[in-house]
Amino acid sequence: MDCGSCHIRFHQPQEALVALEETLEPLEPSGALTRAVLLDLAEASIQAMAVEQACHYLKQALEISRQVQARSSLQRVLSLRQHLQPWSALQDVKEVDEQLRRFNRNFSREEGSYR
Repeated sequence: MDCGSCHIRFHQPQEALVALEETLEPLEPSGALTRAVLLDLAEASIQAMAVEQACHYLKQALEISRQVQARSSLQRVLSLRQHLQPWSALQDVKEVDEQLRRFNRNFSREEGSYR
């Protein structure tokens, strides 16, 4: 487990954000590790009550997942989205919801084409 994840576990979001941003810098933009770090950044942002920032990271992770057609992160995205429920009326959260709908539609369409 990396330093950022440890800080998340101990509810130290500011320290987590710093460590995770440093981890993110050298990573390949569309890789699985990048997706994981973005989701950790979203979680740390939620802990820090930085809703707009959390949404930004969630949208980035979803976009990478869409590009590489990876559903592996979807359960974590949905879990993190639940933590944003108190802010559902905010535009940033609505944008995450819309991106999730598009993501699910794309996968449903693709799965249907293989049948």
